[in-house]
Amino acid sequence: MVDQIRSYDLKFCLLFLLCLFFTVRPHVVILLLAFGISFLNTIKIKIKRCRKDRRYMILICFGIYCFVYSIVLEMWNHSINMNMVYRISWVIILIRIVTMNKNYVLVIHTYKNIMIVCACLGIIEYLTKVSTWSLFGIHVTENMQYGQHRISVIFYNPLIYSTFLLIAFWSEWCYPCKKKILHYITVVLFAINIVFTEARSAWAVLVCGMVILTISKMKEIRLTARKLLYIFMIMIIMLCISYIFRERLMALINIITLRIGSTSITEGSYIQRIGVLKNAVDFFIHNPVYFLIGGGYGYASIFIREHPVVYGFYAIDNQYIYYLLNYGIIGTVLFLKATFWRVDSLIYRWKNIDNRFAILCILTIACSYFFFDAMSWPSFFICFALMWGATNHALNNSVVICK
Repeated sequence: MVDQIRSYDLKFCLLFLLCLFFTVRPHVVILLLAFGISFLNTIKIKIKRCRKDRRYMILICFGIYCFVYSIVLEMWNHSINMNMVYRISWVIILIRIVTMNKNYVLVIHTYKNIMIVCACLGIIEYLTKVSTWSLFGIHVTENMQYGQHRISVIFYNPLIYSTFLLIAFWSEWCYPCKKKILHYITVVLFAINIVFTEARSAWAVLVCGMVILTISKMKEIRLTARKLLYIFMIMIIMLCISYIFRERLMALINIITLRIGSTSITEGSYIQRIGVLKNAVDFFIHNPVYFLIGGGYGYASIFIREHPVVYGFYAIDNQYIYYLLNYGIIGTVLFLKATFWRVDSLIYRWKNIDNRFAILCILTIACSYFFFDAMSWPSFFICFALMWGATNHALNNSVVICK
């Protein structure tokens, strides 16, 4: 059993690194898929298993719909784009790698350990102002470094990195280390990295998640003289640390102030996102057929070039609009149904720690979709698979508890 668990951990780590490499070197897509398929003998993806889990069937239907519709459209242009098939296949393989270990919490701990190493690299990157890829001696073409302060470590994009960090942060909050000191260090390490990514979407999710967790635990809090003493001592220690590192702290406050202060109607990203939304709504009103079935794989890229908002900025930056443009409301509903599976059941049993973690993961993914084309990044598939696994784990445990 121990050897089997180690085998699962090794496979997860390999696929984790491979997804990141796939992001940097997209031309290895066929090799990546072939490598994933090589695990099929141990993953045991069977038709019967897929039939029992309707989420798989919905996701497979989404893939078939996207593929067939795109093929029909591409035939008119005498070319066929297989990219979508690779992506859906790779997502399913990743989901099976994550969920084949019955003890999902062990997978989360493995993931958390990987992210602790990444978070340490994030601190180094912030202090040295040198890309982590450069530290490893790897030159990355078109490296998306958004300035000297925004860290992305090996994730190529600070928004992607912030999503990974949020899931790791929730995992430590819901499944903490046994030693409290290690728990607090890990939480602070992830939180600092989230701030350094300068991803306002991640900050919003972090605040919302912490508010939800705090409200849910209000009734459980019982203040005693001992706890008050601990709180007072922690506050004294934090004040001392703040004074010692006051320059770094002020720099951090300036970063947050500048990012929040730049959120205005004149800011580039705001204009881009709102402009794309307005253009898409106007387009769908005048073209209801496109709203129903979309324009096929890759149409979102054509749309943004035909309806530019900010000069030189050709990104939809919204996964929902991206899928609406490509696959219409039919494909989007299929995808969202597979993604946000039985959220009402999870919310109903919020007090269960597994349900709580699943909801926080869903919240993270749902918010990420609003701010960038998340599923266009192969590395994001890991976050999607982890969320899927968290939902399955929570629902399975709920069934056991009910019985």
